[in-house]
Amino acid sequence: MKFHWSGAGHTIQKRSLEHAVANDRLVNTYLFLGPAHVGKASVAMDFAKILLCDADDKPCGKCEFCRQSLSASPDFYFLDHAGTISVDQIRALKTKFSFRPFSNSKKIAIIANAENLDAQASNALLKILEEPPEQTFFILCCAKANVLPATISSRAVKLNFTYVSNDEISAVWGNDKKLSKAISRSYGRPGLIQKMVDDTEFMEFWQESEKNLQALFSATDLEKLQISSSLAELETEELGVLLEQWLIHLDAKLSGLEKTSEFENLGNTIKAIIDAAQNLRMNANKRMLLDNLVLQFRS
Repeated sequence: MKFHWSGAGHTIQKRSLEHAVANDRLVNTYLFLGPAHVGKASVAMDFAKILLCDADDKPCGKCEFCRQSLSASPDFYFLDHAGTISVDQIRALKTKFSFRPFSNSKKIAIIANAENLDAQASNALLKILEEPPEQTFFILCCAKANVLPATISSRAVKLNFTYVSNDEISAVWGNDKKLSKAISRSYGRPGLIQKMVDDTEFMEFWQESEKNLQALFSATDLEKLQISSSLAELETEELGVLLEQWLIHLDAKLSGLEKTSEFENLGNTIKAIIDAAQNLRMNANKRMLLDNLVLQFRS
């Protein structure tokens, strides 16, 4: 049996999934854990293709399933929602999975950003996971297990994903000048690279976010509030992207530090940004949220 994967890195995680398929040791629920954009959803999509393919060479590109796109398959459900995941979306999943598989013996559901499940959605999903339909598989992707109810995370096999080395990324993506720039700025997150290459505005926004972040660590309180005033003019979605980018930059910086006072200060800043991002999703006042956040930056 052969397996084909499209993305860079995560060799150990892929081998673990291959072993489960080859030895018929699959479980109903998988939890892919790790930072945003490192490739959790990409591996989940490839895993779904492998499970739904009928051939020994997976995915073969020739069987009935492989000849259609994954998104077009009635046996596949992909939920990727940047905002709160509601109970209605989980009910839609349950309805789709209440029917027998069409072109395969399996059904696959991937929930990206599973940390965005609200309480009702979590309860609805738990009821499905407690008595999953036969040959139905769920892959939940999120940052950390503790952001999900223990009743959900305890039912899943957990795979931890981390950053991908530049060499591993270059081996898949290539290494021309434009790609090299995007790879170096991705901080080991392959999911960001194509967007940087294709979207000039996104790359410029990314570079500007780096400048604002660096300025906050050396700015006076008055200068910090001036930056806050400027950032408050962003649309809520843009501000959410900015906070995510700050987390990516600081996560990369934190991973290279020893446990000193700088490490502790940076950790506190990261926590403050995470709290701000959560409050933003709850429609908190942007200016008050940002004022409180920027004043917590310490050099």
